[in-house]
Amino acid sequence: MAASKSHVEVDERRLRPVYDALDNLNNKQAIKLVDNILKKKKDFPCAKTLKALALIRMGHNEEALVILKDAQTTSTILDDATLQAMTMCFKETQMPEGIVQIYEKAVEQSPNNEEFLSHLFMACVRIEDYAKQQKAAMSLYKAFPKNPYYFWAVMSYVMQAFTTKDEKKKAMLFTLAERMVLKRLKESKLEAEEEVRLYLLILEELGKYEELLSVIQSDLGDKLKCILMKSMKKKLSI
Repeated sequence: MAASKSHVEVDERRLRPVYDALDNLNNKQAIKLVDNILKKKKDFPCAKTLKALALIRMGHNEEALVILKDAQTTSTILDDATLQAMTMCFKETQMPEGIVQIYEKAVEQSPNNEEFLSHLFMACVRIEDYAKQQKAAMSLYKAFPKNPYYFWAVMSYVMQAFTTKDEKKKAMLFTLAERMVLKRLKESKLEAEEEVRLYLLILEELGKYEELLSVIQSDLGDKLKCILMKSMKKKLSI
């Protein structure tokens, strides 16, 4: 463990001047520094990715993407620094699908890494892949049973329902979302304003207006009103 930490610290020291050059918009200097590093350490995914980033900022996207692909395929483990650098590359080349791919690989390597799973979920949100984001949300919840993650999965079902043209599938997805919320409701774990609002939306889409009215008139509805009042008072006091 200590040896691994020392290895990371050495890599960080080597790359610090590269980051400084990139921050100062000196992309040519960043490339020169990376080339010197790669002479001593050929397999260094983060260094390769930073070179790709410098090339992207110089307008050499084609060359950069070749280097980026090499960094992805040759790296056995994607660490935080490499993932962040790759994310910047994909953002600046407007290739959000690439961010999904690298975090899918990262999650395969570390299936119980909360940060990686969260990044994967958000990456799926950006490309509007609601099925994948639902899967990522449930993986998050199973590993880290927190209410927000559970309702990320519920919202993913709702988004799939809104975007499908198949009416039967739409009804099925809204029903699945409702069942998930009801499970939480029975456990008295429906807490945040967004969670209550989501439940009301699901009931409305299913045409369950009596149930919707019942929720509004219940303690849950009172809780929502209380939250809204507090929010309004806070806004008025600003």
